[in-house]
Amino acid sequence: MSDSQDRIAQLRGDIEKRVTEAKKLAEGRKAADMSAEDIARLEELESEVTFLREQLTARERLMKLTGDAQASGQPPEPTRRSQPAMEGEGRQAAAAALRRDPAAGFKHLGDFALACVRSSQPQAQLDPRLAQMAPTTYSTEGAGADGGYLIPPEFSAQVMEYINDEHSIYSKVDKTPVNQQLNWPVDEEAPWSTSGPQAYWEGEAEQYTESKLKIRTAGMRLNKLVALCPVSDELMEDAPQLGAYLRSVISKKLRWKADFGILQGTGVGMPLGILNAPCLKSVAKEGGQTADTVNSTNILKMWNALFSDFRSGGVWLANQDVEPQLLQMVVAGTSSDVPVFLPGGPQHSSFAGAPYTTIMGRPYYPHQACETLGDHGDIVLGDFGQYIVGYKTAGPTFAESIHLYFDYGLTAVRATWRLAGMPKWSTTISARDGSATYSPFVSLATR
Repeated sequence: MSDSQDRIAQLRGDIEKRVTEAKKLAEGRKAADMSAEDIARLEELESEVTFLREQLTARERLMKLTGDAQASGQPPEPTRRSQPAMEGEGRQAAAAALRRDPAAGFKHLGDFALACVRSSQPQAQLDPRLAQMAPTTYSTEGAGADGGYLIPPEFSAQVMEYINDEHSIYSKVDKTPVNQQLNWPVDEEAPWSTSGPQAYWEGEAEQYTESKLKIRTAGMRLNKLVALCPVSDELMEDAPQLGAYLRSVISKKLRWKADFGILQGTGVGMPLGILNAPCLKSVAKEGGQTADTVNSTNILKMWNALFSDFRSGGVWLANQDVEPQLLQMVVAGTSSDVPVFLPGGPQHSSFAGAPYTTIMGRPYYPHQACETLGDHGDIVLGDFGQYIVGYKTAGPTFAESIHLYFDYGLTAVRATWRLAGMPKWSTTISARDGSATYSPFVSLATR
């Protein structure tokens, strides 16, 4: 018997086993009497049988095709296939499978996580829904750079929805998929610079004046961001609740670390943060300014330091400690003071309505990645589209262990996400005339 025939027989046997298990599970019970665990197992069996039947159909079609080729006297080509060719076919098959079902046969994120945990237990059989992409998209412990299983695209999108929340810094930056390293071509010449590409007024029939590009490449290797979450055995028994828990807890951990890295990262083992970047423009405090304060002059100077091309995309971030300063801040006018940060509702008449969330017409968001009032980084203004993040995968890779917290009745679920980030600019922008400098990112110095 050929290998293909062996595999077909194995698939038929696997289908029969799962159908038999489903019959035994439902035998003698009414649907209303089945436990949540029974129903979850039936859902798993249904997904597994669906997948196995698809595999069986594909194998039978392949056998028919191969048999037709041999009957015609034409040997299959190529007679020897290289490993890269086989891997390429595997990637194509994986991509086609994901297009058919982005959830890879799982009901929800909890179902996926439960399959990961069960498959990692001693002498357990690998869930076929995890195994289907093992050589390509879904890496096993031995094949993946980080171990575990890549979360299916549908559930990855669910996790990333939480990370891309409106108030997250990560949601505001420029993002791009990369392989192992983030490389960014940098041209930091202002339109009025005398170096780099130039534009000239030319006379009719005159030879055009040449100019050369002045460009460099900035690069940073991907870093590893990890969230480790212990999950109780009881929670593991309830797959839907497990899915909600993982989406909430893991996304919060990943979002916080990514946001903090974008704003304050050192660039060593993590992204290069805006507050540590050479392109940052720091506005000095006013002479005689009281410690731990922010005043209207600070705000106006920060606005002036933001390069005009980036103002339409500007966003203010500040620690919540700064808000009392903003709510009382005014600019003196000829007849009355003008609020910098309007505190009233739609009629500006009282504190009853929600305060406006704009400064100088640009959105304001409180964020704990900012430092406390008076420290450098307590308030930041910038166009975060001028910060680039490169990531290996759009969502995290999941792995699990039943051994780490075995004596506590817990399973360790780990999410790993590889990404790097840095500002697109490596220096401030010099004004065309005068000594002023501008930047896509502006902070307020320590007071």
